[in-house]
Amino acid sequence: MICMALSTLINGIDDKAIHGLPYRNQGIFHFAFYILIYYFISSKVKLQQLRKFVMMSFLFTADVLAVTALGHQFFMNISAYSGKKGLSAIFFNSNHYGYFLAMALMIAVTAFIVGERAWVQQFGFVSGMLNLIALFINNTFGAILASFISLLVVLFLALIKLPKSRWRAVSVASLIIAIPLAGGILLNAQFDNFVVLVHDIGKILSGSADAGSAGTNRWGQWVTAVKYIQEKPLLGYGCEGMAARMMSEIHISNPHNELLTYALFFGVPAAVCYTVAVLMIFLRHLVSGAWRDPYALMAFAAALAYFISSLFGVAMFYTTPFFFIMLGYSSGTGKKQRKRRR
Repeated sequence: MICMALSTLINGIDDKAIHGLPYRNQGIFHFAFYILIYYFISSKVKLQQLRKFVMMSFLFTADVLAVTALGHQFFMNISAYSGKKGLSAIFFNSNHYGYFLAMALMIAVTAFIVGERAWVQQFGFVSGMLNLIALFINNTFGAILASFISLLVVLFLALIKLPKSRWRAVSVASLIIAIPLAGGILLNAQFDNFVVLVHDIGKILSGSADAGSAGTNRWGQWVTAVKYIQEKPLLGYGCEGMAARMMSEIHISNPHNELLTYALFFGVPAAVCYTVAVLMIFLRHLVSGAWRDPYALMAFAAALAYFISSLFGVAMFYTTPFFFIMLGYSSGTGKKQRKRRR
């Protein structure tokens, strides 16, 4: 927070610092409030019933979006979804919807594995399958990778630490692999994505001249961002301060990596503090035993999926707040409401 304030003061409090670029609409107050409001307030919410309400509401909303987005894609025209890029629901484009789907999928899968009530498990199963289909058709590869890695972590915890949930963990993992395979989605699209990924990594490691196109041009964006960061490493350029220059050089205004974005906006110390803080919250969840609380584990899985996917994407006002809410919930165990004596 100190780095963010200093960077803004040094670079000037102009319109971009306050409002950001038109379509992202994120200035200094947005980035500050993500931490001061969404994270810190949610970290103080210990009542398990409230956490449960938020998680189930999130899943219900995700299910409604998935049903309507798939309906618009294949069966009917929904005017609010028209003009979007691919399967993107109400989001700016399909990538942003992919990051939301990664969080929804991990909450749903974890609800099925560790839900304390039968209806929570059943709801998690149905939601998981629905959002899994939406995610694979959406085809945001970074979100799919993030979901897969988060799933492995949850499976490890379930198999090692939660013996009562082992059969559900194994069964849902099998389904997550089997359903896309049976539908041909994984074979036709995701396998090709993995092949391209391996090829792109080879180009980067070999120093190929066209390595900038790797990862749908992500590598070139990251290299350019690092070059800018080296010029102003301490306090960065302020919110969107390098957007016009980046746009003129590589025709895109953001590096599509949230850690690099923090370094560009607020300096390397801010990016390091942010990264270390998030990793410490994740580590605290694991070593403190907070994963024994099913709703803390759901939040942890969702936050982990978002954090990994953020290495390939852009912070947006309609997805990033969910990350900080989930991060707050994952930072400690909840408490059950005491029954009043009559």
